[in-house]
Amino acid sequence: MESIRILQNTYENLYAITRPLGNFLEEELKNISPKYWRDDYITPLLQMKRVDEKKWEKLYEIDIYYLLELLRINWKEFFLKR
Repeated sequence: MESIRILQNTYENLYAITRPLGNFLEEELKNISPKYWRDDYITPLLQMKRVDEKKWEKLYEIDIYYLLELLRINWKEFFLKR
């Protein structure tokens, strides 16, 4: 029973960080590539993971797994930009 609660807490925490992380990544990627950030960063990741790219307005609408992958892949670029 405890493991179910741990999983539930984990999912709730991941859901809670989805919007702030998506907004952060969108802002940072727009700073790096203002016009083509979707084509340069999002589309290649989703194609590499073989995900059907659905229509989305804001980056936080993408699954948290892909947001975390974007953060991992681009961490050095964000860090060097500062």
